[in-house]
Amino acid sequence: VPRDLGVEIDGYGLRKINPVQALFHAGAAGTSFRGLWANGGRYFVRSFFDIRRFDPKTDKISDQPDFPDAPVRQANIVFEPSGAIWLLCTESEYSTGMLRRYPPGNTHTAEKVYEFDASLNLFDPMLRTDDGKIWIVVNKGRLVRFDPEVSGQAPANGRFDYFDFGHLFGEKINAVRALSLAQDGNG
Repeated sequence: VPRDLGVEIDGYGLRKINPVQALFHAGAAGTSFRGLWANGGRYFVRSFFDIRRFDPKTDKISDQPDFPDAPVRQANIVFEPSGAIWLLCTESEYSTGMLRRYPPGNTHTAEKVYEFDASLNLFDPMLRTDDGKIWIVVNKGRLVRFDPEVSGQAPANGRFDYFDFGHLFGEKINAVRALSLAQDGNG
């Protein structure tokens, strides 16, 4: 059983829940955010557009974006075991996607930037699988796979592969939005 769980509640901030003791703690009260990530004792939240650091000790969200060199439309982040962070972002809604890799301990300057041919919005889910590949579900039924270690070199030029599943929904594809992405036990 997990010791603590974080739940973001639109307009009410963060609720930290200890299911074993049935305790609740409010943080960042009165704040709306649209994403919550935790890794190695660091917490990140997405305000309306950008991703910022959250300090659970003070219950405060940073006044400054955590990725200041990136475009302001920051959609999602995933973490490598090394502590490096991958940021999914775009210059404007429904414009070309961008993945930015930040080395461990540095969220101010990306060490590598990869652009790819897919229209993004701020709610597109992203997942880093156990094999190190990054998967993104984008508009109109497209799945993007990014392999950052082409030929065993990291960070290399990387490779993007695209898979279309929009045909499965016919004319309804414009009304269909992926909400999450997960890796099953088979990889």
